[in-house]
Amino acid sequence: MVPRYIICEKRNSIRPMQCSNNHNEQMIFFPEASDFIASNTKETIELTRAHSKSFVEDIKKEARNQKLWVSIGVHEQVTNV
Repeated sequence: MVPRYIICEKRNSIRPMQCSNNHNEQMIFFPEASDFIASNTKETIELTRAHSKSFVEDIKKEARNQKLWVSIGVHEQVTNV
């Protein structure tokens, strides 16, 4: 089950991308940690594993649909730490 705030963050990121064609934008910048803000390290690791890939894939899909260059910061799983 995807936590509600992950869904909201995805919606909050995609909505401005969908409005971009109305204003003829070619690129959009989002802040780091646009996918979620966790309350602790354990939650960060769990959410990164479970949801970051689908979040990024949805952003990429919308960027292609809108013909828009996107800069967005998301959590990535680190290996060999």
